[in-house]
Amino acid sequence: MANNEDRGRVMSTVATLFFWSNINGCRDDYTEQRLPDLEPDHSSVVDRLDLLDCEAPVVLLRVEGGGHRVPGDRILFGSGLVDALLGVQNDDIRAAEQIWTFFKNAEQNEGD
Repeated sequence: MANNEDRGRVMSTVATLFFWSNINGCRDDYTEQRLPDLEPDHSSVVDRLDLLDCEAPVVLLRVEGGGHRVPGDRILFGSGLVDALLGVQNDDIRAAEQIWTFFKNAEQNEGD
């Protein structure tokens, strides 16, 4: 891909959060909780933000101090190179489990 090709529009994390907040009729308020730091040796933590009074849940799991990696999906082979290229791996959560739980709970609450 040439350097001058348009790759499209990318919204920031905050803009994406406000987008879903507006779609789901949330109040302009949220609760914030620091999740347990299961690996205090690394410099990365996770904060959970839950928007309030939404028609459907809006949740942000914000990784502070992490690299460009999927939390909890550690690559064992060549991990030193991956760490050098992509930054710190956060293992306080497993992204796949968090995503599954969110949608499973949303589906169960749909009938309420």
